[in-house]
Amino acid sequence: MSLIVRKANHNDLLKIQRLMARAGIKETAIDEQVTKFLVVENDQQEIIGTAGIEKGKNNGLIRSFILDSPTWTAEMSIEFMDIVLSYAKGKKIKKIYACTKGKNPLFYQLGFKKISSEEVPEDVSKLAHFQRSIQQEVSIWSYDLLNNAS
Repeated sequence: MSLIVRKANHNDLLKIQRLMARAGIKETAIDEQVTKFLVVENDQQEIIGTAGIEKGKNNGLIRSFILDSPTWTAEMSIEFMDIVLSYAKGKKIKKIYACTKGKNPLFYQLGFKKISSEEVPEDVSKLAHFQRSIQQEVSIWSYDLLNNAS
C-alpha cells in the first residue's frame, strides 16, 4: 500500500470531518483551520489519516492525529508521525505538544515526554484547541524538535 501525505485544502474539509466523526472526535473550528492539516491518502485517493498543527509563537500543538484504515500498521503510524514532526520543524516550531486520551505508546516510542499542564508554555496553553482538550482527561506530551532527529 502506498501512501500520499499532503497539505489539506478546503475541498478536503468534509472528508476530514467524516474521518474525525468515525474516530469519535468532536472537533470544532476545523473549517477555518483545514489548511493547517496534513492528510494521508491511500491508493484510491481516500483520506485515511490526518493531523493538524496549530502554531503558537515558538511552539506548536498536534491536533487530531487520526489513522483509520484496516491495513494501517505500526510502521505507517511512525512514518506519518515523522512526517508531521518534519512539517512542524519546517514551520520553525521549537517544541511540539500533543494531548491524548488514554495510553498512547506511539508518542512514547518516538521520544515524546509526558508532562503536566503546568509545564506547557503560554503560547501553546492559550491555543483554543489546547483549551478545549485540557478540559477533558488527557495526557500531555512534549517533543523537542531542536534536539531530536525527525
